[in-house]
Amino acid sequence: MRLDPVTLRLNHIENFKSGVQNPGETSLSFILDVDDFTDALKELEQKTVEILKGPVMIEGGEAILIADPDGHLIELFYNE
Repeated sequence: MRLDPVTLRLNHIENFKSGVQNPGETSLSFILDVDDFTDALKELEQKTVEILKGPVMIEGGEAILIADPDGHLIELFYNE
């Protein structure tokens, strides 16, 4: 996924075991700097990225929740 000027790369490592008992327990958050949040969501859907939750309105903008291949949660926030 490209979040210009940042590229986020998620890799699957065969037989990797997370040291965290519940890998979905914590999340990493990125603030999106896009012209149109709806277009950004459409691009994620076209790339078959599953949106687990959202978009939801939160203070200052909207957010969605996705997961990496190991189930670690990633929040993508759009500041309105």
